[in-house]
Amino acid sequence: MLAVANGWTNTKIAERLILAKSTMKTHLSRVLAEPGAGPVRPRA
Repeated sequence: MLAVANGWTNTKIAERLILAKSTMKTHLSRVLAEPGAGPVRPRA
């Protein structure tokens, strides 16, 4: 989640963790769907 908070793209995170981009998107969407995850705001 720190990578997301720092503004990393799904592609960059997937490459760093050696995952497929689609796998990263799935994991991230599931985490953000958890209660209390809060809204995601675009960086200015």
